[in-house]
Amino acid sequence: MKRILLFFAAVAFLHAQQGQLVVGVHVLPQSTWLFNNDDSNEGPRLDYAHTLRFGAGITVGYGITDNMSVELDLLYSAQGQKYRGTRDVGGVTQELDAFTKINYLKLPLMLHFHTGVEKAGLSLFLGPQLALLLSYRDEWSIMDNNGNTISSITVTKTELQTTDPLTGNPVTRNLDAFIYNKTLFGAVFGIGASIPFSEAVTMDIILRFDMLFGDAENKNAKFTDTQEKYWKAGGKYYFDGPANKERAATKAVTGGLQVRFNYFIPL
Repeated sequence: MKRILLFFAAVAFLHAQQGQLVVGVHVLPQSTWLFNNDDSNEGPRLDYAHTLRFGAGITVGYGITDNMSVELDLLYSAQGQKYRGTRDVGGVTQELDAFTKINYLKLPLMLHFHTGVEKAGLSLFLGPQLALLLSYRDEWSIMDNNGNTISSITVTKTELQTTDPLTGNPVTRNLDAFIYNKTLFGAVFGIGASIPFSEAVTMDIILRFDMLFGDAENKNAKFTDTQEKYWKAGGKYYFDGPANKERAATKAVTGGLQVRFNYFIPL
């Protein structure tokens, strides 16, 4: 009963403010990173490569005033990291090519300031966000200097797939959990321009940045056959595979250009 009364009280309060409903759609080409101190310390054996992925979503919010609103995004965010690396083995150069793809549903709750009501102006937002893991794919291969694949691994969901180096037959190893965490909290910040097309329609062009605070990797995931933790079984893309190495936390970060169209509905 209390929840019902609180709901109607909130509706009555919003109606009394004579604000406006904000509905938006947006696209987001973004550079993404997975920062990890261990990876950074690998030197030329494991270099970060520029990674461009995309996001898209919708916005629903309430305009408290003509220049300020409280908004919730539902954002599909494709993220991850590409890697390149080289090492010398007995005078033979080997090359690494790797790509981690992680897809999140992000739910940022933002306070949005915008001055572009009658003419172009500032658009700025910030707030906390929740990120829910949708899917991931970890893949890497090591090649000789002739471009022939020496070894490769692909991890999706709770399966690791590779090839037996002696027989060439496919091998599958099972994990007891996802190797990336399913839920993370973070923060988002954006600043740019708001361009009005009419009293009801605006377009925002915003430099958007966000970071997930926790470790993107689930360090407790283990192989079901050996009970060995995945992130200690040779690390991630370490060429030398140091056994039982304690791996540092991985931080998921993005920065991109968000283009958003907004429609304001008076209440």
